[in-house]
Amino acid sequence: MSSQSDPPRSRVLKTLKKVSSWLTGGKGPDVRVPEETILRRWSASGVAFAIVLTIMGSALSWRSMREANEESDWVSHTLTVTTRLDSSLAHMIDIETGARGFAATGDDEFLNSFSEGNRTISADLDALGLLTSDNPAQQKRLVKLGLQCSARLEVAQRTIDERRRSGKVPRTGLFLEGKRHMDAVRKTISEMQTEESSLLEQRTRSAKEARERTANFVAATALIGVTLLALAGFITGREISRSAKIRSQMRTLNANLELRVEERSSELRDSRERLQGIIGSAMDAIITVDEGQTIVYLNPAAEQTFGYTSTEVIGHPLNLLIPQRFHQRHADHMRNFGATNESRRMAGNLGRLSGLRADGTEFPLEASISSTEVSGRKLFTAIVRDMTDRVQAEEALRKQSDTLQLVLDSMQEGLVAADENGTFLIWNRVATELIGRGPEEVPIEDWSRHYEVYSPDGATLLSADQLPLLRAMRGEIVNVELMVRSPRFKDGLSLEFSGWPLKNETGVVRGGLVIFRDVTERKAAEREIRKLNNELEKRVQLRTAQLQAANKDLEAFTYSVAHDLRAPLRHMAGFSKILMEEFGARIPSEAQHYLRRIEEGTRRMGVLVDDLLNLAHVGRRDLGLQVAGLNSVVEEIIKRLKPDTSNRQIEWKIGTLPYVECDIALMKVVFENLLANAIKFTRPRTPAIIEVGREEKDGVSVVYVRDNGVGFSMKYADKLFGVFQRLHRAEDFEGTGVGLATVQRIIQKHGGRIWAQAELDKGATFYFSLGKTENDELKANAAVQGVEA
Repeated sequence: MSSQSDPPRSRVLKTLKKVSSWLTGGKGPDVRVPEETILRRWSASGVAFAIVLTIMGSALSWRSMREANEESDWVSHTLTVTTRLDSSLAHMIDIETGARGFAATGDDEFLNSFSEGNRTISADLDALGLLTSDNPAQQKRLVKLGLQCSARLEVAQRTIDERRRSGKVPRTGLFLEGKRHMDAVRKTISEMQTEESSLLEQRTRSAKEARERTANFVAATALIGVTLLALAGFITGREISRSAKIRSQMRTLNANLELRVEERSSELRDSRERLQGIIGSAMDAIITVDEGQTIVYLNPAAEQTFGYTSTEVIGHPLNLLIPQRFHQRHADHMRNFGATNESRRMAGNLGRLSGLRADGTEFPLEASISSTEVSGRKLFTAIVRDMTDRVQAEEALRKQSDTLQLVLDSMQEGLVAADENGTFLIWNRVATELIGRGPEEVPIEDWSRHYEVYSPDGATLLSADQLPLLRAMRGEIVNVELMVRSPRFKDGLSLEFSGWPLKNETGVVRGGLVIFRDVTERKAAEREIRKLNNELEKRVQLRTAQLQAANKDLEAFTYSVAHDLRAPLRHMAGFSKILMEEFGARIPSEAQHYLRRIEEGTRRMGVLVDDLLNLAHVGRRDLGLQVAGLNSVVEEIIKRLKPDTSNRQIEWKIGTLPYVECDIALMKVVFENLLANAIKFTRPRTPAIIEVGREEKDGVSVVYVRDNGVGFSMKYADKLFGVFQRLHRAEDFEGTGVGLATVQRIIQKHGGRIWAQAELDKGATFYFSLGKTENDELKANAAVQGVEA
């Protein structure tokens, strides 16, 4: 043990010997040194030692003060990082709020906060990167935070794009995904804030220890120096002038030291002012209180938020800014915070935590609390954000969600939507009523069995891949009728399903949607209608057969009567003619007039009988169909009617008529009647204009005969094609009233129809269509048969 302690002891002894030798002038102990010399040397040594201690104390004090200043700078740096983290979180909340608000309402006003947050978040992350460049752990967290912010921005942009594309509230999955990313952002920022709070505490403690070391060292140095100086002054009273000089040097050194201290104090004030400038420009309210919850600082944003000036609240309890009913809750928060000493965030609404403005109004707030110790005094700083806009946006979103649910529940059709994984997104009230069950966690392959979906026959269970919702999820558009059974409807319901795929903005199918309605009553009505139609069809067939038999009997009767009338009419006409030829000279003029009346009546009766025979002949005759060009038929009829047009000025306008498959003889009867009528009823016109042409009506090719004659009133049009029906007096225009009835019979036998349009004194137009009209095949057949166009 002595071997370990001897070397230090010997070094001390050697040092003392050297000092003693210097004080004695380097002579041995037996040599007498003058007392004045010894005292002067002791005085000089004491003064020198005091000066050295003073210089060393000044240097070490300067160094300690520099360390304290550096620690203060680090404290300011930590507060800056914390403020920037709060700003980053605030901007991410703006992005989330703006995206959700726009997705919920479609109002572009919400995109302002989204755009502002999107614009500034990169600057926040870049600033944090520079501020935490000395901290590898924080740098790793910052990289993770950047990825999380990018993921949240991407989900927010997708939410906005889907709202813009569809005009509807995006699917719930996007909101959940955004919430997951936002929770991750909050967690990472909270970790970084915890790290910075820990660093702040360490650096504050280090600054305090540095200041204490500096104060202790300066005090010790000053004490030793004063002691040595006093000793030197006591021993060397004769060296007063020397002492005065030394004191003068000490004053100079002290003045220099004070100057340096003032310079460092000025730097600290500048640093504090910079920190206050940063806090003063913060957009969130920042409030600092002491341990007694007395307000010691309020930034401009807090003044604006609460409506107080700093002078009005500093020195007052924090409860001044909190509604009465939240005082105890705030005290509990602070007590819990004091126990854990961890920074935490408190979000509130009117039902949880609120602030109180100077005018007495309350507002929901969100607060982030941290603590620090300054000069042995523990302070609490709260960063407060007014959540009024966010709460209002959430309320608007809730109301819109309630409105959407109201719309879904008010629908008369069932509506079900699912994502690509088969998770039900929408299932409205009517869907539950019709299906008989609600949305349940059932494997997709068991949907058909679980919800009892059958084919329309109600007997075959539908395979899962044929379910309308699954087909829609595969990208198909579905329209199908199926049978669904349920505990409520044992006999089943016939449901009509319509389905569509749900696609994102890039066109990728992300699920399916089906709308269905109960068509059970409609299906029953359709079955009843089919039954009635079948019965009606049988009755129509029976009535048709009866009418056909009656028509045949009527035609036979008409033909028989007309045929039997011809012989008496010939006799009457012959005897009248004989009387006029043989006895005309002896017959009084009045009797001759009666005979001419009999002859004229007989002639007219003969014409009528001929028309009736023709009409009966048309009804009894089978059609001899062949292809013919109607232009040639019209030209032949015009030549045949030429005697009736002598001494008449008639302008014929014959267009291009179609080739048709018809009975040519009967078609000549049609045109002969129509053209003869046109010639007859244009008799008062000069010139008469008769037009035959072709046009399209309702997609059907029709032939028309138009004239500029006397026309007729359309209120009598229903009598136009009746037998013996005439719209003009016999004295004005001759005729039997059978021609148009014959024309109608012929057109109907060809599977067509005929109608007329006219106006009194402005002419008439007769239209008719046939079963078959012009086409290339008919032209070819006409060419083969040699029919002229």
